[in-house]
Amino acid sequence: MFIKKERKVYKDGPKTFIRIVEGYREDGKVKQRAIKSYGFLEDQENPEAFLAMVAEEMKTMGYHRDQDINMKIKAKDNQLNGENNIRYNYGYKYLESIYDFLDIDTFLNQYQSRIESKAEYRLAEIFKFLVFERILSPGSKRSQVQRSPYYYQKKHQFSLDDVYRSMDLLEPIWKDLQTHMRNRIHSGLIKPSETLYYDVTNYYCEIDFNDLAEGLRKRGVSKEHRLNPIVGLGLFMDHAGLPLSFQVFPGNKAETKTLEEGIKIVKEQHHIERIICVADKGLNSLPNILKLINQKDGYIFSQMIRGPKGKRFTGPLFDDSGWINKYDEQGELVYRYKTYLDCVKLENGIEHEQRILLYWSLEEATMQKRKREEQLSRAKQSLNNNAYQIDHSFRKYIKKDTTEKATLSINYDLVAEEEKYDGFFCLVTSEVHLTPQEMRTTYANLWEIEDSFRVTKTNLEFRPIYHYKQSHIISHFVICFTSLLILRLFQYKLKQSGISLSAERIIQVLNRMNVEKTTTDIYHLESISGSKAYQALLQDKKPIVYTNRFSDEDQVAHDLKLIYLAFNVDMNLAYVKVEHFNRYLKMIRFHTTSA
Repeated sequence: MFIKKERKVYKDGPKTFIRIVEGYREDGKVKQRAIKSYGFLEDQENPEAFLAMVAEEMKTMGYHRDQDINMKIKAKDNQLNGENNIRYNYGYKYLESIYDFLDIDTFLNQYQSRIESKAEYRLAEIFKFLVFERILSPGSKRSQVQRSPYYYQKKHQFSLDDVYRSMDLLEPIWKDLQTHMRNRIHSGLIKPSETLYYDVTNYYCEIDFNDLAEGLRKRGVSKEHRLNPIVGLGLFMDHAGLPLSFQVFPGNKAETKTLEEGIKIVKEQHHIERIICVADKGLNSLPNILKLINQKDGYIFSQMIRGPKGKRFTGPLFDDSGWINKYDEQGELVYRYKTYLDCVKLENGIEHEQRILLYWSLEEATMQKRKREEQLSRAKQSLNNNAYQIDHSFRKYIKKDTTEKATLSINYDLVAEEEKYDGFFCLVTSEVHLTPQEMRTTYANLWEIEDSFRVTKTNLEFRPIYHYKQSHIISHFVICFTSLLILRLFQYKLKQSGISLSAERIIQVLNRMNVEKTTTDIYHLESISGSKAYQALLQDKKPIVYTNRFSDEDQVAHDLKLIYLAFNVDMNLAYVKVEHFNRYLKMIRFHTTSA
Protein backbone atom coordinates (compact mmCIF):
# COMPACT_ATOMS: atom_id res chain seq x y z
CA MET A 1 0.00 0.00 0.00
CA PHE A 2 1.34 3.42 -0.90
CA ILE A 3 0.34 7.02 -1.74
CA LYS A 4 -0.02 7.49 -5.48
CA LYS A 5 0.32 10.98 -6.98
CA GLU A 6 -1.27 11.26 -10.44
CA ARG A 7 -0.14 14.40 -12.29
CA LYS A 8 -2.56 15.62 -14.99
CA VAL A 9 -3.07 18.82 -16.99
CA TYR A 10 -6.46 20.44 -16.83
CA LYS A 11 -7.91 23.67 -18.38
CA ASP A 12 -6.92 25.66 -15.30
CA GLY A 13 -3.43 24.11 -15.18
CA PRO A 14 -1.62 20.96 -13.91
CA LYS A 15 -2.96 19.25 -10.79
CA THR A 16 -1.90 16.27 -8.61
CA PHE A 17 -4.60 13.77 -7.64
CA ILE A 18 -3.89 11.88 -4.38
CA ARG A 19 -4.94 8.26 -3.80
CA ILE A 20 -3.97 5.41 -1.51
CA VAL A 21 -3.53 2.32 -3.67
CA GLU A 22 -2.29 -1.23 -3.19
CA GLY A 23 -0.74 -3.80 -5.50
CA TYR A 24 -2.14 -7.26 -6.03
CA ARG A 25 -1.73 -10.17 -8.38
CA GLU A 26 -4.33 -11.52 -10.78
CA ASP A 27 -3.55 -14.38 -13.13
CA GLY A 28 0.13 -13.84 -12.48
CA LYS A 29 0.07 -10.14 -13.35
CA VAL A 30 0.71 -7.28 -10.91
CA LYS A 31 -2.16 -4.77 -10.83
CA GLN A 32 -3.23 -1.83 -8.66
CA ARG A 33 -6.50 -0.88 -7.03
CA ALA A 34 -7.53 2.33 -5.28
CA ILE A 35 -8.29 2.12 -1.57
CA LYS A 36 -9.26 5.73 -0.95
CA SER A 37 -9.18 8.98 -2.98
CA TYR A 38 -8.44 12.42 -1.44
CA GLY A 39 -8.77 14.91 -4.28
CA PHE A 40 -6.24 17.40 -5.63
CA LEU A 41 -3.16 18.35 -3.66
CA GLU A 42 -3.24 21.91 -5.01
CA ASP A 43 -6.69 22.48 -3.48
CA GLN A 44 -5.34 22.06 0.08
CA GLU A 45 -4.43 25.06 2.25
CA ASN A 46 -1.31 23.26 3.61
CA PRO A 47 -0.11 20.57 1.14
CA GLU A 48 2.66 19.27 3.46
CA ALA A 49 0.30 18.81 6.43
CA PHE A 50 -2.27 17.23 4.09
CA LEU A 51 0.23 14.61 2.83
CA ALA A 52 1.29 13.86 6.41
CA MET A 53 -2.37 13.30 7.34
CA VAL A 54 -2.82 10.91 4.39
CA ALA A 55 0.33 8.99 5.37
CA GLU A 56 -0.87 8.65 8.98
CA GLU A 57 -4.29 7.47 7.85
CA MET A 58 -2.66 4.89 5.58
CA LYS A 59 -0.87 3.40 8.61
CA THR A 60 -4.04 3.07 10.65
CA MET A 61 -6.10 1.54 7.84
CA GLY A 62 -3.52 -1.18 7.20
CA TYR A 63 -5.05 -3.75 9.53
CA HIS A 64 -8.67 -2.61 9.56
CA ARG A 65 -9.67 -1.99 5.95
CA ASP A 66 -9.97 -5.70 5.15
CA GLN A 67 -12.92 -6.28 7.47
CA ASP A 68 -15.29 -6.30 4.50
CA ILE A 69 -14.21 -8.83 1.89
CA ASN A 70 -16.05 -9.32 -1.39
CA MET A 71 -15.00 -12.48 -3.17
CA LYS A 72 -15.73 -13.71 -6.64
CA ILE A 73 -14.62 -17.31 -6.93
CA LYS A 74 -13.79 -18.31 -10.46
CA ALA A 75 -14.58 -21.78 -11.79
CA LYS A 76 -10.90 -22.71 -11.95
CA ASP A 77 -10.53 -21.90 -8.23
CA ASN A 78 -13.65 -23.81 -7.19
CA GLN A 79 -12.07 -27.28 -7.27
CA LEU A 80 -11.95 -29.66 -4.30
CA ASN A 81 -8.31 -30.56 -4.88
CA GLY A 82 -7.45 -27.67 -7.12
CA GLU A 83 -4.42 -25.42 -7.09
CA ASN A 84 -5.87 -23.01 -4.54
CA ASN A 85 -7.87 -25.18 -2.18
CA ILE A 86 -4.77 -26.57 -0.41
CA ARG A 87 -4.01 -26.44 3.29
CA TYR A 88 -0.63 -24.89 4.16
CA ASN A 89 0.91 -24.48 7.60
CA TYR A 90 2.24 -21.04 8.49
CA GLY A 91 2.77 -21.64 12.21
CA TYR A 92 6.33 -22.69 11.40
CA LYS A 93 7.07 -18.97 10.83
CA TYR A 94 7.28 -18.49 14.60
CA LEU A 95 9.80 -21.33 14.82
CA GLU A 96 11.69 -19.91 11.85
CA SER A 97 12.13 -16.57 13.61
CA ILE A 98 14.01 -18.38 16.38
CA TYR A 99 15.87 -20.60 13.91
CA ASP A 100 17.05 -17.50 12.02
CA PHE A 101 18.17 -15.91 15.28
CA LEU A 102 20.49 -18.91 15.76
CA ASP A 103 21.83 -18.27 12.23
CA ILE A 104 21.97 -21.99 11.46
CA ASP A 105 21.58 -21.50 7.69
CA THR A 106 24.82 -19.50 7.50
CA PHE A 107 26.72 -22.14 9.45
CA LEU A 108 25.48 -25.05 7.31
CA ASN A 109 25.88 -23.22 3.99
CA GLN A 110 29.47 -22.34 4.83
CA TYR A 111 30.15 -25.92 5.87
CA GLN A 112 28.68 -27.39 2.67
CA SER A 113 30.67 -24.90 0.60
CA ARG A 114 33.85 -25.68 2.53
CA ILE A 115 33.67 -29.42 1.91
CA GLU A 116 32.91 -28.71 -1.77
CA SER A 117 29.89 -30.98 -1.73
CA LYS A 118 28.57 -31.74 -5.20
CA ALA A 119 25.11 -32.53 -3.87
CA GLU A 120 22.30 -30.74 -5.67
CA TYR A 121 20.34 -30.32 -2.45
CA ARG A 122 21.02 -27.72 0.24
CA LEU A 123 21.88 -29.22 3.60
CA ALA A 124 20.54 -26.09 5.33
CA GLU A 125 17.13 -26.46 3.68
CA ILE A 126 16.77 -30.12 4.68
CA PHE A 127 17.97 -29.57 8.24
CA LYS A 128 15.55 -26.69 8.81
CA PHE A 129 12.65 -28.74 7.47
CA LEU A 130 13.50 -31.76 9.67
CA VAL A 131 13.78 -29.56 12.78
CA PHE A 132 10.36 -28.01 12.16
CA GLU A 133 8.81 -31.40 11.44
CA ARG A 134 10.25 -32.82 14.67
CA ILE A 135 8.29 -30.12 16.52
CA LEU A 136 5.09 -29.95 14.48
CA SER A 137 4.65 -33.55 13.34
CA PRO A 138 7.29 -35.95 14.67
CA GLY A 139 7.60 -39.25 12.87
CA SER A 140 9.82 -41.16 10.49
CA LYS A 141 11.87 -39.28 7.90
CA ARG A 142 9.83 -41.03 5.22
CA SER A 143 6.50 -39.71 6.53
CA GLN A 144 7.93 -36.24 7.14
CA VAL A 145 9.14 -35.80 3.56
CA GLN A 146 5.58 -36.50 2.39
CA ARG A 147 4.52 -33.28 4.16
CA SER A 148 7.25 -31.12 2.63
CA PRO A 149 4.95 -29.42 0.03
CA TYR A 150 2.54 -28.14 2.67
CA TYR A 151 4.55 -25.31 4.21
CA TYR A 152 3.34 -21.84 3.20
CA GLN A 153 5.81 -20.02 0.91
CA LYS A 154 8.19 -23.00 0.92
CA LYS A 155 9.12 -24.94 -2.21
CA HIS A 156 11.27 -27.72 -0.82
CA GLN A 157 13.48 -29.22 -3.50
CA PHE A 158 14.76 -32.48 -2.04
CA SER A 159 13.91 -36.16 -2.02
CA LEU A 160 13.90 -38.83 0.68
CA ASP A 161 17.29 -40.05 -0.58
CA ASP A 162 18.61 -36.50 -0.22
CA VAL A 163 17.46 -36.50 3.41
CA TYR A 164 19.36 -39.69 4.20
CA ARG A 165 22.49 -38.43 2.40
CA SER A 166 22.31 -35.14 4.30
CA MET A 167 22.42 -37.02 7.60
CA ASP A 168 25.84 -38.36 6.64
CA LEU A 169 26.99 -34.74 6.20
CA LEU A 170 25.61 -33.68 9.58
CA GLU A 171 27.44 -36.21 11.70
CA PRO A 172 30.98 -34.73 11.40
CA ILE A 173 29.85 -31.28 12.61
CA TRP A 174 27.40 -32.17 15.39
CA LYS A 175 29.63 -30.68 18.10
CA ASP A 176 30.55 -27.59 16.06
CA LEU A 177 26.88 -26.85 15.40
CA GLN A 178 26.12 -26.97 19.13
CA THR A 179 28.97 -24.51 19.74
CA HIS A 180 27.69 -22.19 17.00
CA MET A 181 24.16 -22.08 18.42
CA ARG A 182 25.43 -21.49 21.95
CA ASN A 183 27.66 -18.62 20.77
CA ARG A 184 24.62 -17.00 19.17
CA ILE A 185 22.69 -17.32 22.44
CA HIS A 186 25.53 -15.84 24.47
CA SER A 187 26.07 -12.96 22.03
CA GLY A 188 22.45 -11.88 21.80
CA LEU A 189 20.46 -13.37 24.65
CA ILE A 190 21.98 -14.56 27.94
CA LYS A 191 25.38 -14.33 29.58
CA PRO A 192 27.41 -17.51 30.24
CA SER A 193 27.25 -19.08 33.70
CA GLU A 194 29.48 -21.64 35.38
CA THR A 195 26.44 -23.42 36.85
CA LEU A 196 25.38 -26.24 34.53
CA TYR A 197 22.78 -28.95 35.04
CA TYR A 198 23.42 -32.48 33.87
CA ASP A 199 21.26 -35.56 33.58
CA VAL A 200 21.11 -38.77 31.61
CA THR A 201 18.33 -40.67 29.89
CA ASN A 202 18.04 -43.29 27.16
CA TYR A 203 15.89 -44.04 24.13
CA TYR A 204 14.91 -47.45 22.85
CA CYS A 205 15.56 -48.74 19.34
CA GLU A 206 13.36 -50.85 17.10
CA ILE A 207 15.75 -53.84 17.00
CA ASP A 208 16.04 -57.09 18.96
CA PHE A 209 19.81 -57.50 19.24
CA ASN A 210 22.79 -55.38 20.25
CA ASP A 211 25.01 -53.66 17.72
CA LEU A 212 28.30 -55.40 17.13
CA ALA A 213 31.60 -53.98 18.39
CA GLU A 214 31.51 -50.21 18.97
CA GLY A 215 27.87 -49.62 18.02
CA LEU A 216 25.63 -47.38 20.12
CA ARG A 217 22.56 -49.63 20.32
CA LYS A 218 23.16 -51.83 23.37
CA ARG A 219 20.96 -53.39 26.03
CA GLY A 220 21.21 -51.56 29.34
CA VAL A 221 19.13 -50.22 32.21
CA SER A 222 16.18 -48.76 30.32
CA LYS A 223 14.36 -45.80 31.89
CA GLU A 224 11.16 -47.26 30.43
CA HIS A 225 11.90 -50.81 31.60
CA ARG A 226 12.12 -52.09 28.03
CA LEU A 227 14.16 -55.04 26.81
CA ASN A 228 15.10 -53.40 23.50
CA PRO A 229 18.64 -52.14 22.95
CA ILE A 230 18.92 -48.48 23.91
CA VAL A 231 21.05 -45.42 23.17
CA GLY A 232 22.10 -43.18 26.06
CA LEU A 233 22.01 -39.40 25.98
CA GLY A 234 23.58 -36.99 28.44
CA LEU A 235 22.20 -33.44 28.39
CA PHE A 236 23.70 -30.25 29.82
CA MET A 237 21.37 -27.33 30.55
CA ASP A 238 22.23 -23.76 31.55
CA HIS A 239 20.85 -21.59 34.36
CA ALA A 240 18.11 -20.23 32.06
CA GLY A 241 16.71 -23.70 31.35
CA LEU A 242 18.13 -23.78 27.79
CA PRO A 243 19.81 -26.94 26.47
CA LEU A 244 23.53 -26.34 26.15
CA SER A 245 25.09 -29.53 24.85
CA PHE A 246 24.47 -33.25 24.51
CA GLN A 247 26.56 -36.39 24.25
CA VAL A 248 25.59 -39.79 22.91
CA PHE A 249 26.94 -43.03 24.39
CA PRO A 250 26.23 -46.77 24.18
CA GLY A 251 23.14 -47.96 26.01
CA ASN A 252 25.13 -50.30 28.27
CA LYS A 253 27.35 -47.54 29.69
CA ALA A 254 26.71 -46.75 33.37
CA GLU A 255 25.31 -43.26 34.05
CA THR A 256 27.96 -42.41 36.62
CA LYS A 257 30.69 -43.01 34.03
CA THR A 258 29.27 -40.52 31.53
CA LEU A 259 29.87 -37.42 33.64
CA GLU A 260 33.66 -37.16 33.28
CA GLU A 261 33.61 -37.41 29.50
CA GLY A 262 30.59 -35.14 29.25
CA ILE A 263 32.22 -32.35 31.26
CA LYS A 264 35.45 -32.64 29.30
CA ILE A 265 33.60 -32.28 26.00
CA VAL A 266 31.34 -29.41 27.09
CA LYS A 267 34.29 -27.42 28.48
CA GLU A 268 36.21 -27.86 25.23
CA GLN A 269 33.17 -27.08 23.08
CA HIS A 270 32.23 -23.86 24.83
CA HIS A 271 35.62 -22.77 26.22
CA ILE A 272 34.45 -22.95 29.84
CA GLU A 273 37.15 -22.74 32.49
CA ARG A 274 35.17 -23.99 35.48
CA ILE A 275 31.85 -25.77 35.93
CA ILE A 276 29.59 -26.21 38.92
CA CYS A 277 27.75 -29.38 37.98
CA VAL A 278 24.23 -29.82 39.37
CA ALA A 279 22.93 -33.40 39.20
CA ASP A 280 20.81 -35.90 41.08
CA LYS A 281 21.94 -38.75 43.31
CA GLY A 282 22.34 -41.14 40.36
CA LEU A 283 25.52 -39.28 39.34
CA ASN A 284 26.80 -38.71 42.88
CA SER A 285 29.78 -41.00 43.40
CA LEU A 286 33.19 -40.59 45.03
CA PRO A 287 35.03 -41.14 41.69
CA ASN A 288 32.97 -38.34 40.09
CA ILE A 289 33.59 -36.00 43.02
CA LEU A 290 37.32 -36.77 42.86
CA LYS A 291 37.44 -36.01 39.14
CA LEU A 292 35.55 -32.75 39.58
CA ILE A 293 37.81 -31.60 42.40
CA ASN A 294 40.99 -32.54 40.49
CA GLN A 295 39.73 -30.47 37.55
CA LYS A 296 39.04 -27.47 39.82
CA ASP A 297 35.32 -27.88 39.11
CA GLY A 298 32.48 -27.90 41.63
CA TYR A 299 29.21 -29.71 42.23
CA ILE A 300 25.82 -29.69 43.89
CA PHE A 301 24.48 -33.24 44.17
CA SER A 302 21.51 -34.75 45.92
CA GLN A 303 22.57 -37.48 48.34
CA MET A 304 21.02 -40.78 49.37
CA ILE A 305 20.22 -40.88 53.10
CA ARG A 306 18.98 -44.48 53.27
CA GLY A 307 21.01 -47.66 53.13
CA PRO A 308 24.79 -48.01 53.22
CA LYS A 309 25.39 -44.90 51.07
CA GLY A 310 23.47 -42.71 53.50
CA LYS A 311 24.87 -44.17 56.71
CA ARG A 312 27.21 -41.23 57.43
CA PHE A 313 24.22 -38.83 57.41
CA THR A 314 21.84 -40.69 59.72
CA GLY A 315 23.49 -39.32 62.89
CA PRO A 316 23.00 -35.62 62.03
CA LEU A 317 19.63 -36.43 60.43
CA PHE A 318 18.09 -37.79 63.65
CA ASP A 319 19.95 -35.45 65.99
CA ASP A 320 17.45 -32.80 67.15
CA SER A 321 20.13 -30.14 67.64
CA GLY A 322 21.01 -27.55 65.01
CA TRP A 323 17.69 -27.57 63.15
CA ILE A 324 16.06 -24.31 62.05
CA ASN A 325 12.26 -24.64 62.01
CA LYS A 326 9.74 -22.79 59.86
CA TYR A 327 6.03 -22.65 60.86
CA ASP A 328 2.91 -21.58 59.01
CA GLU A 329 0.33 -19.06 60.26
CA GLN A 330 -1.46 -21.80 62.23
CA GLY A 331 1.77 -22.74 64.01
CA GLU A 332 2.27 -26.04 62.20
CA LEU A 333 5.81 -27.08 61.31
CA VAL A 334 6.08 -27.04 57.51
CA TYR A 335 9.82 -26.95 56.91
CA ARG A 336 13.10 -27.43 58.79
CA TYR A 337 16.74 -27.60 57.83
CA LYS A 338 20.29 -27.81 59.15
CA THR A 339 23.63 -27.32 57.46
CA TYR A 340 27.18 -28.23 58.46
CA LEU A 341 30.63 -28.84 56.98
CA ASP A 342 31.84 -32.37 56.49
CA CYS A 343 35.12 -33.90 55.36
CA VAL A 344 34.96 -36.82 52.97
CA LYS A 345 37.97 -39.00 52.18
CA LEU A 346 38.36 -39.51 48.46
CA GLU A 347 39.96 -42.47 46.68
CA ASN A 348 43.39 -40.83 46.58
CA GLY A 349 43.40 -40.39 50.36
CA ILE A 350 42.81 -36.64 50.18
CA GLU A 351 40.21 -35.20 52.55
CA HIS A 352 37.76 -32.94 50.81
CA GLU A 353 35.52 -30.46 52.63
CA GLN A 354 31.91 -30.14 51.49
CA ARG A 355 28.79 -28.47 52.81
CA ILE A 356 25.85 -30.67 53.77
CA LEU A 357 22.26 -29.46 53.72
CA LEU A 358 19.63 -31.63 55.39
CA TYR A 359 16.03 -30.53 55.20
CA TRP A 360 12.55 -31.81 55.88
CA SER A 361 9.29 -30.75 54.20
CA LEU A 362 5.79 -31.48 55.46
CA GLU A 363 4.46 -31.44 51.91
CA GLU A 364 7.05 -34.00 50.77
CA ALA A 365 6.48 -36.17 53.84
CA THR A 366 2.74 -36.24 53.16
CA MET A 367 3.34 -37.17 49.53
CA GLN A 368 5.72 -40.01 50.38
CA LYS A 369 3.31 -41.36 52.97
CA ARG A 370 0.42 -41.38 50.48
CA LYS A 371 2.52 -43.19 47.87
CA ARG A 372 3.55 -45.85 50.38
CA GLU A 373 -0.02 -46.34 51.60
CA GLU A 374 -1.13 -46.91 48.03
CA GLN A 375 1.60 -49.52 47.50
CA LEU A 376 0.71 -51.20 50.82
CA SER A 377 -2.91 -51.39 49.72
CA ARG A 378 -1.88 -53.08 46.50
CA ALA A 379 0.45 -55.43 48.37
CA LYS A 380 -2.40 -56.53 50.67
CA GLN A 381 -4.68 -57.11 47.70
CA SER A 382 -2.02 -59.20 45.98
CA LEU A 383 -1.80 -61.51 49.00
CA ASN A 384 -5.50 -62.25 48.63
CA ASN A 385 -5.37 -63.08 44.93
CA ASN A 386 -1.88 -64.70 44.82
CA ALA A 387 -0.54 -62.03 42.46
CA TYR A 388 2.56 -61.38 44.55
CA GLN A 389 4.73 -63.30 42.11
CA ILE A 390 4.28 -60.58 39.47
CA ASP A 391 7.17 -58.12 39.63
CA HIS A 392 5.56 -54.89 40.89
CA SER A 393 7.00 -52.07 42.99
CA PHE A 394 4.82 -53.01 45.97
CA ARG A 395 6.39 -56.46 46.14
CA LYS A 396 9.12 -55.23 48.51
CA TYR A 397 6.49 -54.94 51.26
CA ILE A 398 5.71 -58.68 51.11
CA LYS A 399 7.88 -61.02 53.21
CA LYS A 400 8.02 -64.78 53.51
CA ASP A 401 8.14 -66.23 57.02
CA THR A 402 10.93 -68.78 57.54
CA THR A 403 8.84 -71.40 59.34
CA GLU A 404 7.96 -74.98 58.50
CA LYS A 405 4.72 -73.72 57.00
CA ALA A 406 5.84 -70.75 54.99
CA THR A 407 3.37 -67.89 54.98
CA LEU A 408 3.33 -64.49 53.31
CA SER A 409 2.67 -61.25 55.14
CA ILE A 410 3.28 -57.51 55.05
CA ASN A 411 6.77 -56.45 56.13
CA TYR A 412 5.84 -53.80 58.67
CA ASP A 413 9.44 -53.51 59.88
CA LEU A 414 10.34 -52.16 56.44
CA VAL A 415 7.38 -49.79 56.57
CA ALA A 416 8.52 -48.44 59.93
CA GLU A 417 12.08 -47.98 58.68
CA GLU A 418 10.91 -46.03 55.62
CA GLU A 419 8.60 -43.83 57.68
CA LYS A 420 11.60 -42.46 59.59
CA TYR A 421 12.89 -40.84 56.37
CA ASP A 422 9.61 -39.38 55.09
CA GLY A 423 10.07 -35.79 53.97
CA PHE A 424 13.87 -35.71 54.40
CA PHE A 425 16.26 -34.69 51.64
CA CYS A 426 19.99 -34.10 51.47
CA LEU A 427 22.23 -31.96 49.27
CA VAL A 428 26.03 -31.91 49.20
CA THR A 429 28.19 -29.27 47.54
CA SER A 430 31.81 -28.33 47.07
CA GLU A 431 30.78 -24.66 47.17
CA VAL A 432 30.98 -24.28 50.95
CA HIS A 433 30.20 -20.55 50.78
CA LEU A 434 26.64 -21.16 49.55
CA THR A 435 23.75 -20.51 51.91
CA PRO A 436 21.05 -23.17 52.42
CA GLN A 437 18.63 -21.08 50.35
CA GLU A 438 21.15 -20.75 47.51
CA MET A 439 21.78 -24.50 47.55
CA ARG A 440 18.08 -25.33 47.38
CA THR A 441 17.26 -22.70 44.77
CA THR A 442 20.10 -23.78 42.50
CA TYR A 443 19.30 -27.48 42.80
CA ALA A 444 15.55 -26.90 42.35
CA ASN A 445 16.12 -25.83 38.72
CA LEU A 446 17.16 -29.40 37.91
CA TRP A 447 13.48 -30.18 37.32
CA GLU A 448 13.72 -28.31 34.00
CA ILE A 449 16.14 -30.83 32.55
CA GLU A 450 13.87 -33.65 33.73
CA ASP A 451 10.95 -31.88 32.06
CA SER A 452 13.05 -31.57 28.88
CA PHE A 453 13.47 -35.35 28.84
CA ARG A 454 9.69 -35.71 29.20
CA VAL A 455 9.17 -33.35 26.24
CA THR A 456 11.67 -35.31 24.12
CA LYS A 457 9.79 -38.55 24.71
CA THR A 458 6.21 -37.30 24.48
CA ASN A 459 6.01 -34.20 22.28
CA LEU A 460 9.11 -34.53 20.11
CA GLU A 461 9.15 -38.34 20.00
CA PHE A 462 12.93 -38.84 20.00
CA ARG A 463 12.20 -42.55 20.21
CA PRO A 464 11.91 -45.20 18.95
CA ILE A 465 15.13 -44.88 16.95
CA TYR A 466 14.78 -46.52 13.56
CA HIS A 467 18.21 -45.62 12.17
CA TYR A 468 20.91 -48.28 12.16
CA LYS A 469 23.94 -46.32 10.87
CA GLN A 470 25.81 -44.65 13.73
CA SER A 471 26.20 -41.44 11.72
CA HIS A 472 22.43 -41.31 11.19
CA ILE A 473 21.73 -41.95 14.89
CA ILE A 474 23.95 -39.02 15.88
CA SER A 475 22.42 -36.81 13.18
CA HIS A 476 18.96 -37.79 14.44
CA PHE A 477 19.90 -36.49 17.88
CA VAL A 478 21.34 -33.28 16.38
CA ILE A 479 17.95 -32.61 14.76
CA CYS A 480 16.12 -33.49 17.98
CA PHE A 481 18.42 -31.37 20.16
CA THR A 482 17.94 -28.35 17.89
CA SER A 483 14.16 -28.77 17.98
CA LEU A 484 14.26 -28.93 21.79
CA LEU A 485 16.41 -25.80 21.95
CA ILE A 486 14.02 -23.87 19.68
CA LEU A 487 11.03 -24.90 21.81
CA ARG A 488 12.82 -23.77 24.98
CA LEU A 489 13.76 -20.46 23.36
CA PHE A 490 10.10 -20.04 22.40
CA GLN A 491 9.14 -20.51 26.06
CA TYR A 492 11.96 -18.18 27.12
CA LYS A 493 10.49 -15.41 24.96
CA LEU A 494 7.03 -16.00 26.42
CA LYS A 495 8.43 -15.77 29.96
CA GLN A 496 9.87 -12.35 29.16
CA SER A 497 6.26 -11.21 28.77
CA GLY A 498 5.21 -12.98 31.97
CA ILE A 499 3.63 -15.87 30.04
CA SER A 500 4.04 -19.55 30.82
CA LEU A 501 2.92 -22.11 28.23
CA SER A 502 3.81 -25.78 28.07
CA ALA A 503 5.44 -27.28 24.99
CA GLU A 504 2.22 -29.18 24.28
CA ARG A 505 0.12 -26.03 24.14
CA ILE A 506 2.62 -24.14 21.98
CA ILE A 507 2.75 -26.99 19.46
CA GLN A 508 -1.04 -27.22 19.47
CA VAL A 509 -1.39 -23.56 18.47
CA LEU A 510 1.30 -23.72 15.77
CA ASN A 511 -0.22 -26.84 14.23
CA ARG A 512 -3.59 -25.11 13.89
CA MET A 513 -2.11 -22.15 12.04
CA ASN A 514 -3.19 -23.20 8.55
CA VAL A 515 -4.16 -21.17 5.49
CA GLU A 516 -5.95 -21.94 2.23
CA LYS A 517 -5.82 -19.92 -0.97
CA THR A 518 -9.47 -19.10 -1.62
CA THR A 519 -8.72 -17.01 -4.71
CA THR A 520 -5.53 -15.64 -6.19
CA ASP A 521 -5.62 -12.62 -3.87
CA ILE A 522 -7.79 -13.72 -0.91
CA TYR A 523 -6.67 -16.28 1.69
CA HIS A 524 -8.76 -18.13 4.24
CA LEU A 525 -7.18 -18.67 7.67
CA GLU A 526 -8.51 -21.67 9.55
CA SER A 527 -9.86 -21.17 13.05
CA ILE A 528 -7.17 -21.49 15.73
CA SER A 529 -9.37 -23.00 18.40
CA GLY A 530 -11.03 -26.28 19.27
CA SER A 531 -10.25 -27.06 22.91
CA LYS A 532 -12.53 -25.79 25.66
CA ALA A 533 -10.71 -24.24 28.62
CA TYR A 534 -11.25 -25.31 32.21
CA GLN A 535 -11.81 -22.78 34.96
CA ALA A 536 -8.66 -21.90 36.88
CA LEU A 537 -8.59 -21.74 40.66
CA LEU A 538 -6.11 -19.08 41.77
CA GLN A 539 -4.60 -19.56 45.20
CA ASP A 540 -2.33 -17.13 47.03
CA LYS A 541 1.34 -18.14 46.67
CA LYS A 542 0.36 -21.52 45.23
CA PRO A 543 0.36 -22.96 41.69
CA ILE A 544 -2.78 -22.59 39.57
CA VAL A 545 -5.22 -25.46 39.98
CA TYR A 546 -7.74 -26.23 37.22
CA THR A 547 -11.24 -27.30 38.18
CA ASN A 548 -13.51 -29.76 36.36
CA ARG A 549 -15.80 -26.98 35.12
CA PHE A 550 -15.48 -25.34 31.71
CA SER A 551 -14.86 -21.62 31.39
CA ASP A 552 -16.32 -19.38 28.69
CA GLU A 553 -13.02 -19.36 26.79
CA ASP A 554 -11.38 -21.64 24.24
CA GLN A 555 -7.96 -22.81 25.45
CA VAL A 556 -6.25 -22.71 22.04
CA ALA A 557 -7.66 -19.27 21.20
CA HIS A 558 -6.50 -18.02 24.60
CA ASP A 559 -2.97 -19.38 24.02
CA LEU A 560 -2.92 -17.75 20.58
CA LYS A 561 -3.55 -14.34 22.17
CA LEU A 562 -0.63 -14.90 24.53
CA ILE A 563 1.71 -15.80 21.66
CA TYR A 564 0.56 -12.72 19.73
CA LEU A 565 1.30 -10.62 22.81
CA ALA A 566 4.81 -12.01 23.26
CA PHE A 567 5.73 -11.62 19.57
CA ASN A 568 3.95 -8.25 19.26
CA VAL A 569 1.85 -9.29 16.25
CA ASP A 570 -1.85 -9.59 15.55
CA MET A 571 -3.93 -11.45 12.98
CA ASN A 572 -7.58 -12.06 13.78
CA LEU A 573 -9.15 -12.13 10.33
CA ALA A 574 -10.54 -15.28 8.77
CA TYR A 575 -10.43 -13.95 5.18
CA VAL A 576 -7.53 -11.70 4.36
CA LYS A 577 -5.85 -10.23 1.31
CA VAL A 578 -2.54 -11.79 0.34
CA GLU A 579 -0.51 -8.60 0.88
CA HIS A 580 -1.96 -8.11 4.35
CA PHE A 581 -1.23 -11.71 5.34
CA ASN A 582 2.36 -11.59 4.09
CA ARG A 583 2.99 -8.35 5.99
CA TYR A 584 1.82 -10.09 9.17
CA LEU A 585 4.26 -12.97 8.62
CA LYS A 586 7.16 -10.57 8.08
CA MET A 587 6.43 -8.94 11.42
CA ILE A 588 7.12 -12.19 13.33
CA ARG A 589 10.53 -11.61 14.88
CA PHE A 590 12.43 -13.20 17.75
CA HIS A 591 13.46 -10.07 19.61
CA THR A 592 14.49 -10.58 23.23
CA THR A 593 16.25 -8.66 25.96
CA SER A 594 19.57 -9.95 27.22
CA ALA A 595 19.71 -11.52 30.67
